[in-house]
Amino acid sequence: MNTVVQQRRRNFTYGDYRHWPEDERWELIDGEAFNMSPAPSRQHQDVVVEMLRQTANFLQGKPCRPYVAPFDVRLPKAGEADDA
Repeated sequence: MNTVVQQRRRNFTYGDYRHWPEDERWELIDGEAFNMSPAPSRQHQDVVVEMLRQTANFLQGKPCRPYVAPFDVRLPKAGEADDA
């Protein structure tokens, strides 16, 4: 994904993101690509687990479900195509 780093000023789309290598961690925010660190720290994992536990307890019996990363979430703008 070196091309992403070299073209950092370009506005990338979700369509671009879908074609990037799956073994690399990238986050796309408002068209800008961010190279993510390879693995979260132990302290980070502790916080994530506690947040998940509390969220899952709160959502028990409700239609929503919590998920743990890595998990893609896309929030398209109104009228934006799914592959934009």
